[in-house]
Amino acid sequence: KRYYRVKRLQKNHYTFLERYEHALQQLRTGFSALRAENALVIWKKYMENLEGKPYTKSTSREIASLAADEKLAAALKGTDRIVYGGLSNDPGQAFQELQSYSQSHFVKKLEEITHG
Repeated sequence: KRYYRVKRLQKNHYTFLERYEHALQQLRTGFSALRAENALVIWKKYMENLEGKPYTKSTSREIASLAADEKLAAALKGTDRIVYGGLSNDPGQAFQELQSYSQSHFVKKLEEITHG
């Protein structure tokens, strides 16, 4: 049972990485708020599936307070500026922070499953 949970978790993570990287590549080639929002939605859906918390129904401020992580709060603030304000010097930086946050939580979840 544990083996299948690990395999499903890994498959979901690799699928997320492919979709997220594709969305970021589109964002780099031609910036638009819609593409930025698409990347953010992909991240929120993955995190909601991974942790079982309502990321897609929460605002960036609610997610930041839920996680209590300063780097995540800064990254979400940056993505909000990109999505809603169209402002960004480097749109990839905030989204890379989100990806590293999801990577660290994937590793925690994987350890949680494998080591009970």
